[in-house]
Amino acid sequence: MNTEVSIIIPTYNESENIKGILHLIKEHLPKNTIVEAIVVDDNSPDGTGRIAEDYFNSLKEKTRYTVNVINRKTRESLSSAILNGIQQAKGKIVVVMDSDFSHPPQLIPKLVDALKQSKTDIVVASRYLNGGSIQGWSIKRKMISKIATIIAKKGLGIKESDPMSGFFAFNKDIIKGINFDAIGYKILLEMIVKVKGVSIKEIPYTFSDRENGKSKLGTKTILEYIHAVGNLYRYGKKEQQNETRQSVKFVSKAARFFSVGASGLGS
Repeated sequence: MNTEVSIIIPTYNESENIKGILHLIKEHLPKNTIVEAIVVDDNSPDGTGRIAEDYFNSLKEKTRYTVNVINRKTRESLSSAILNGIQQAKGKIVVVMDSDFSHPPQLIPKLVDALKQSKTDIVVASRYLNGGSIQGWSIKRKMISKIATIIAKKGLGIKESDPMSGFFAFNKDIIKGINFDAIGYKILLEMIVKVKGVSIKEIPYTFSDRENGKSKLGTKTILEYIHAVGNLYRYGKKEQQNETRQSVKFVSKAARFFSVGASGLGS
């Protein structure tokens, strides 16, 4: 039997969460589907990778659900971890999610079904679509997220409500031949910009802030995001010079959004 769905889970110091999230994924597998979870661990000092391996070894039934662990030697960007996972993925459908329970595994079957039935390229779990919400964030954290989303939408001309989502499913074939910068933590944004003629569907969900472990958001992450958006802006400008397509429209005042966003995100 061939693997149909690969779930990429990047981790760093998630020992308190990884076993629980892997188990919850097992409890909510898409019906009649062979699924692999790929944990991409950046040499976590707390043994996250080992815990994931031990969990898989403890499973009695391993035919419809397997867990593979990629142990990286150093801590790198989140996007590069996701790309490493995708390179090893056996499934035609790839799901990307966090390991801290902010992305509910119960939604995975809905993402996969929506991808199959709508015949779109990407299905995004949106916090900002009607019916979606965020629980547990401070006002400052919500403001950072909003500013980051505005930068993406206004600076890059993206129409989706939540291009900053870290929870989404896509058909693996759509990224063939795409060169990713893998800067920072928002691989979805890069996919939206770089995949020509990409079709996207959004479904609402409730994001819940982590209960265990520490958030990875910091000044470095914010600066990486600004850098990544700047690169995507330049990429889009170059593409427009080479082509007549207008699938991604870049506004001339994007630099203003970058500078305002940088000051807002760092405050």
